[in-house]
Amino acid sequence: SIKVKLNVRQDTPSDYYTVILQVVRQRRRSVIFTPYRLREEEFDARRGLAVPRLRTREHRAYIEKVNAYLHQQIGVLHSLVTLLEQEGKPFSSRDVVARFRHRNDNRYVSSYFRLRIEELHREGKHGSAMSLEYTMRTFLKFVGHESLLLEELDVPLLLSFRNYLLCAGLRPNTIMFYMSKLRAVYNRSVLDGYVLCRENPFARLSFRLSKTPKLALSDEVLRRVATAQLPERQSVARDLFMFSFYCRGMSFVDMAYLRQTDIYEGVIHYRRRKTGQLFMVRILPQAQAIIDRYR
Repeated sequence: SIKVKLNVRQDTPSDYYTVILQVVRQRRRSVIFTPYRLREEEFDARRGLAVPRLRTREHRAYIEKVNAYLHQQIGVLHSLVTLLEQEGKPFSSRDVVARFRHRNDNRYVSSYFRLRIEELHREGKHGSAMSLEYTMRTFLKFVGHESLLLEELDVPLLLSFRNYLLCAGLRPNTIMFYMSKLRAVYNRSVLDGYVLCRENPFARLSFRLSKTPKLALSDEVLRRVATAQLPERQSVARDLFMFSFYCRGMSFVDMAYLRQTDIYEGVIHYRRRKTGQLFMVRILPQAQAIIDRYR
């Protein structure tokens, strides 16, 4: 059986609940989470349909969009069941859901973002994955729902998103960061075949970094930091900061992965975790003192 349900849970923080598709075969149940959320009074459990709660045109259009989506996806599920039956092999509700997800889920901005984030984590590119996570959260907060298709990204929507970020008080370079990440995900989705060939909406938008003022500490401030008498926890933080400074701005993640075997002949040999590039840094007396302190 294939039914539409409302995932009513006590721990849901709001009175909106996710609409799910339930597949049951041989008493085994599997579910598919749709990108839509409804109130209990907006859902007819007997018919498995969304029903309007308000008389506004926008609300009725949203309800019609939900029902059209559910009707289409149920048709897809029935087609997949027919194909599995024709193959003549045993299959479960999980097999039906797996086929469905492989076929449909990644057509949505939210789903494809999550796919790319998972891929980057598997590749060990956790920093890149986190940057996509920030971008996805910000963009979905702007859109207000997770039912936006990749094909629905167009120039007016992107300009609205850019204005949204601007009104939020973000700096131009931060806005460019979000827009460039969104563009990268969209371009990858085109290569993966989730967007039909059409004009790239990002082609008409320009991305330029603005110059930022250079920030630097004076020699006097650095001396005061290096020689300050601090409590133990603050002293550790200060030593990490100064060690980075003495090692030509070594990043924290690279310091965290340093080993004693990376140090020989008075030189630190390490590879950047981010790029894999090999660096060699001569150990200054001040850096050596910090190494000795924590050996």
